[in-house]
Amino acid sequence: MKILYDSKCPICIKNKLLVEKNDKEKVFQFIDIHNSSTDLEKCIQKFPEINFNELNSKIYIIKNNEAIGGMDAIRLIYHKIGFCKLVNFSNLPIINKIFNLIYKYVSKNRFIISRLLKIK
Repeated sequence: MKILYDSKCPICIKNKLLVEKNDKEKVFQFIDIHNSSTDLEKCIQKFPEINFNELNSKIYIIKNNEAIGGMDAIRLIYHKIGFCKLVNFSNLPIINKIFNLIYKYVSKNRFIISRLLKIK
């Protein structure tokens, strides 16, 4: 699976390190959205649902020739690295909506949150 991530975002970098540490099967490949690599260009061309302007505020993964974004992508990543209980909890009916809102807020304010939490 390919993960399109923001290498300029401290929260994104921390999450990348967490995923790499727990990716026992080495199934994830990270693509930096700030590096105009051929992999990034191929993803954007092949998946028109990936809005390049949204990449700064929304994570995407490519799984089985499908682009999945936002909290759904986070859930798939964390389930794959073994955080199944947290993912199952986040999928409960009302909790699902709360996690989706938290994701949207954090993704849009991640640089402010990084500074407040002193994440580097």
